[in-house]
Amino acid sequence: MSFIENLMKFISRITLIVWIFLIGNFPITAQFNVKVGYNAVFLDIPNVNGMVRQYNAGLAEPLDDLDEFSSLHGLELGVRYKIGNTGFEASWNSGLGNSDVFAVINGSNFSKKYFMSLSEFALHAESHYRWFGFGAGIGYRTARIRTDIAGSRRKRQELDSSSGFTGKIFLIFQIPGDKVALAFKPYYQIPLSDLSFPGFANQLGLNPLPDVNDRFKSFGISIVLYNGKQ
Repeated sequence: MSFIENLMKFISRITLIVWIFLIGNFPITAQFNVKVGYNAVFLDIPNVNGMVRQYNAGLAEPLDDLDEFSSLHGLELGVRYKIGNTGFEASWNSGLGNSDVFAVINGSNFSKKYFMSLSEFALHAESHYRWFGFGAGIGYRTARIRTDIAGSRRKRQELDSSSGFTGKIFLIFQIPGDKVALAFKPYYQIPLSDLSFPGFANQLGLNPLPDVNDRFKSFGISIVLYNGKQ
């Protein structure tokens, strides 16, 4: 196990201990904020996108290749408890993306669409200094891949659902306000376990079957609003 993974496990344990202490010792003077905003995730998933490239290489008459999954976009919600320059957050975020393919197979037009989603519940600890800050924490994320169902606009078939723990480190650039504060939080996620996508590989009909596990590394940025004077 790498030094970074060991460090993230240590930070996650400290974060959980502090959260347990805070729940049992919540002072009346605590500053409590709700956050809502936008989350963008940029993916480093070589094995998943390797399946896409292998599939495209096997198309005899492609009209539009299946695109690789490169980014997901969604929502971030959470609450923050702040004591002086130190903050503790509980948050949930999501990201969605899709990819489709158009080709001619056996003389007939063929199209297929795939949807990828990533959601995470997380606990973070932060340190603030005026408009700047940094933080770290641990989260539990779930990645899903679904595909469309012929004849149905809304229903989708789930191919894979894979979950695991991940560490996160991030910076904070905050613009304070009397009623609302705006924060930009670029981050990097450090996976603590692999995610697996055998259903996606089988759906694509890949032969030989590639490695279906992926570290599913990612980096991104959250742009969020916090209520209350900061």
